[in-house]
Amino acid sequence: MNNLSNEFKSLVFIIAGVLLLMACLNMPYGYYNLIKLTTTAASIFGIIVHQNNKLLVIVFSLIVLLFNPIFPVFNFDKSFWVYVDLVIFGLFLERSIYFFGKEE
Repeated sequence: MNNLSNEFKSLVFIIAGVLLLMACLNMPYGYYNLIKLTTTAASIFGIIVHQNNKLLVIVFSLIVLLFNPIFPVFNFDKSFWVYVDLVIFGLFLERSIYFFGKEE
């Protein structure tokens, strides 16, 4: 994944983060399925991009487990998901800023 530009990496995380932030609003049910897909995909991307950072691999792996659309493991109420979405938005925003400011 080293051949991808840092701007592209930044864009992946910011798009996924903004979609998560929007999930804190009252959205149609189908939107939350989109969130599961995009958050899982961005987290898998994060695992691949950060394969040399064990802590980030573990964090992104936990996010994949939490949001996976194929085998939903957790069924929490909306208020729990708002906090989770905000925390993961913060992580995605931080990763986006990290890559945006990083030299090639």
